[in-house]
Amino acid sequence: MTGDGDNSLTLRLDDLLDVSPATVGHLIVDGNAGDSVIATGFADTGTNQMQDGVTYDVYSHAGSPDDELWAAQALTVLE
Repeated sequence: MTGDGDNSLTLRLDDLLDVSPATVGHLIVDGNAGDSVIATGFADTGTNQMQDGVTYDVYSHAGSPDDELWAAQALTVLE
């Protein structure tokens, strides 16, 4: 997420499945301090992934546990 001020994004499982290719299995959300993601139905797995020098917290959904949401650690994630 980019732009002036604090930004917010709401994601549901259907949103993740619609935009994440089956071969990838995850959706990456980048942002900075002040930005937030409302991840309806997702839970923090307690694991992290790193890509291109950015560390992401990994979230999964019971409805499709193999498809993950990777949220940059700078973001606030509301489950």
